[in-house]
Amino acid sequence: MSEQGWREFLAADGVDDWVVLHGGATAVFKVGSIGEAARLAAASEVASAHGAVGDRVSVQEVQLAIASKPDAVDVGFWRAVLGYAPLGDDAGVDPLGHGSTVWMQELDEAKPLRHAMHVDVSVGRDHVEGRLAAALAAGGRVVWESEEHWTLADRAGNRVCITAWPDGATKAPPDPA
Repeated sequence: MSEQGWREFLAADGVDDWVVLHGGATAVFKVGSIGEAARLAAASEVASAHGAVGDRVSVQEVQLAIASKPDAVDVGFWRAVLGYAPLGDDAGVDPLGHGSTVWMQELDEAKPLRHAMHVDVSVGRDHVEGRLAAALAAGGRVVWESEEHWTLADRAGNRVCITAWPDGATKAPPDPA
């Protein structure tokens, strides 16, 4: 989404439930039952009437494996920074089912860690402070920061960026001390 596009979107009326993330405008609507979900899905006829077209070909799932030595496996940090729920002892899952599953792969102590991994997490401006606080409380550390972007690392040195772009952060990150 272009800068002009997201600025126009955020300036529009009736988008208070929406957040602009890296990939564009996103909203999540919680319902109390599968029946309510079906009624909401049926309302997608309104979207079709406005020219929106479903794209089943673009649907995909990506799983992230984070490799580290056994003493540096840090699934709690990754669950916190991603806002994920536990999935077994070594993985986390997006509670909304939108994001990739993430799991920790223990490397043999004798093998060198020869690769690097980097993840970007974009959240709404009203959630970035809580996400940062949770990641720091789970053992993460800030390695770089700006007004709306923070790069954190886990114990093994794997990095993740948390950003409120393009919504823009409204508060300073929590003190990592």
